[in-house]
Amino acid sequence: GPTAVAYSAAISALAKTGRWTHALHLFSEMEAMQTAPNVITYNSTILACEKGHRWDFALSLFSGMRPNYLRPDTFSCNAAMGACVKGSQWPRAISLFAALPQFNIEANLMVCSTGIAACGQGSRWPHTLELLSL
Repeated sequence: GPTAVAYSAAISALAKTGRWTHALHLFSEMEAMQTAPNVITYNSTILACEKGHRWDFALSLFSGMRPNYLRPDTFSCNAAMGACVKGSQWPRAISLFAALPQFNIEANLMVCSTGIAACGQGSRWPHTLELLSL
């Protein structure tokens, strides 16, 4: 059957074109084919959910990484946070940002920008100042 790399490439292409339902379908097909997803597969699928404004699926995927012995990275966090922002779930995005140290992830410009967008959405400007001080 197809490898995780092949699935990742297909899911990434679907994410770029906003076809999140197809991306989720391929991701679930991997399990049926007994192909273990890797970090890139998760990231691409989370990104597809972000583009589809499906914060619920994005967070579900994000939280499924660690039980599968995969460590979320900066991209995983940013895509999950972005999905929350797009879904007007700014408290969840801020919670993810606050959890970055748990994942040993350093807040880079991309993640800080998404965190600031979440603060702006929730009119949480004092939080924004905290983010800027990082």
